[in-house]
Amino acid sequence: PSADVFDADYWNGILAAHGCSISALGVVAPTKTSSQSSAKHVPELAENGYVWGGVIVPSDETSALRLGIQALVSAQWPPACIFVSDVAWRVIDILFAHAEVLLGGECVLEPSVAAFKLEAAASGKRYIGNNFGVPHRDYSLQDAVNKDGSTQILSLWLPLNRVTETNGCMYIVSKKDDEDGGVGDVMKSAPEVPRGSAKPLAPVDPGTLLAWAGNTIHWGSACQADSPNDPRVSVAFVFRKRGDAEASADARCAPLTRDQARATTLEKRLEIIHHAIGVFEHWYGDAVDVKRRLRAH
Repeated sequence: PSADVFDADYWNGILAAHGCSISALGVVAPTKTSSQSSAKHVPELAENGYVWGGVIVPSDETSALRLGIQALVSAQWPPACIFVSDVAWRVIDILFAHAEVLLGGECVLEPSVAAFKLEAAASGKRYIGNNFGVPHRDYSLQDAVNKDGSTQILSLWLPLNRVTETNGCMYIVSKKDDEDGGVGDVMKSAPEVPRGSAKPLAPVDPGTLLAWAGNTIHWGSACQADSPNDPRVSVAFVFRKRGDAEASADARCAPLTRDQARATTLEKRLEIIHHAIGVFEHWYGDAVDVKRRLRAH
């Protein structure tokens, strides 16, 4: 296959053997999935600011994404290039259904899609796909929560392998332990984490639903050198409820409705990946070369 990133055959040469092929049309059929299991978590989201649910994505799909990410990294591409694949967008369609239940209505997907493949004993190293190890909020209280207290911006994090406390789990601070909620310190690089309030979201199996309101304090830990588990591999997304939260989205790359997400062409997927890597470049480090290669015919 040619090295033309706009040619599906190029990516299929890397990914097809792992169940991550790209069809010529790039259109994902609507997923038949029951999202009602998430309805019971709506009160948790309101009370705690986060949800720790059950497995919502089948193991064949999480395995395909994990193996695909490993193949991409071996081929000198960052993990986020997994979003060229149809299976990634099938999984996104499943997650849309759960996000709509948790947010209580139709929502849109921010194009700031993320994929992570940690390296063992690489704490502090900068590379595309590493963990965000500093406690932070993604959004202010005003952005993330409606005046009635309901969440309108939801981060959804999906592990692709078993995640433990030693191989790169997420940490979260419950709303109950966060008096400020993001009113005053959202512009600080590291909000204050009350002693003893950090909760590890581990152990979790691949495909488990983990989600939190956009103003919730969280961070991802590094993989410890002596961890008996493979370094964490995961993907993450931000969903906005339609209306005010949608209107305040990043204007550089418009959010996607569920129907638009199902209809993404390879060209559109590459545009989204290019944007997403740029969004996190301040953390990953220099991504100029990768962004140039993503636009090379």
